[in-house]
This record gives sequence, C-alpha cells and structure tokens, in this order.
Amino acid sequence: MHGFRRDLGLLRDRRFALLLTARTVSVLGASFAPVALAFGVLGLPGATAATLSAVLTAEALPWSRSCWSAASSRTACPGTGS
Repeated sequence: MHGFRRDLGLLRDRRFALLLTARTVSVLGASFAPVALAFGVLGLPGATAATLSAVLTAEALPWSRSCWSAASSRTACPGTGS
C-alpha cells in the first residue's frame, strides 16, 4: 500500500497532473471521434451506410499510410502499443 500512496504523490506535481489531464482528454477525444463522425455523416440528408463507409475509409487511409511508412522504417505504429 505504501507504493500506491507514493505513486499518487505524483499528482501533486503540477507538470505531471497537466500531462495526465492532456493525455486523458486526447485519448477520450480520439475514442469519441469515430462515433461523432458516424452520427454527423448519417445525419446528412441522403446519407447511407455506403456514404459512412466511404468517409470512414477516407479517415483511415492517412493512419494506415503512416503505419506502413513506420513499419518500413522499423518504428512503432500509432495506437498499436508497440
């Protein structure tokens, strides 16, 4: 239990607290973006599942391109945890 309290002491450091807050907001925003995009696209007049599929594919292309580039240069891909 002593180690846990020591770890919580990190939150007293203002720089660490700001970093933790920024990372948390960033991850939550990245997680909600596809859902918001889906509602936004499907809310357009005349939008169908095919429209949503095209938009989500267009969104994924830059990420997959950077992942292939990163794999060729032997660096970690964003969001893969490696």
